[in-house]
Parts: sequence; structure tokens; C-alpha cells
Amino acid sequence: MNSSKDESAARCRSFSSNFLKSLRGFRPHLMSLGLTILKCSQHKSGSARGSS
Repeated sequence: MNSSKDESAARCRSFSSNFLKSLRGFRPHLMSLGLTILKCSQHKSGSARGSS
């Protein structure tokens, strides 16, 4: 019972570390995606303001 608990804890720890690694690698994509959405929304609001 004790060994299985340690095993599950180690598995959880390795999963969380892998998850953080993938998040770190994915962050630049998220940043560029957010910037693109921001630019697009600003452009839309700007064009709407200009046409009115």
C-alpha cells in the first residue's frame, strides 16, 4: 500500500513536470496568438469608429 502511494505520487510529479515543460514550450505560440487577436480586434474597432 505504501509503495503504491509513493508510485502514484511519483507519477503525478512526473506528469506535472512534463505538463509544465509543454506549457513553457507552448507559451510563445500563445503570446503570438494573443497579439494577433489583439491586433485584429483593435483594427476592427478602429475601422468601425472611422466608418461611423
